[in-house]
Amino acid sequence: MSVDPLRSNALPHADEANRVPEGAVSPERMRAVLRRLQQDYYSNAEVQDKVTHAVRQDLGLSRTE
Repeated sequence: MSVDPLRSNALPHADEANRVPEGAVSPERMRAVLRRLQQDYYSNAEVQDKVTHAVRQDLGLSRTE
């Protein structure tokens, strides 16, 4: 049974972090995001708004959709 990284306070083990697939997000960026998740950085409403805005822009969505 795997651990949901969004619900876990633990960072992945080194061997798991090294298995991050190459793609749009570099392994280093993914590690930084995982650290922020662990530190509850994304629990802040202002940060959530910024992330939501950035994702919506990336997906080509307007604020009203």
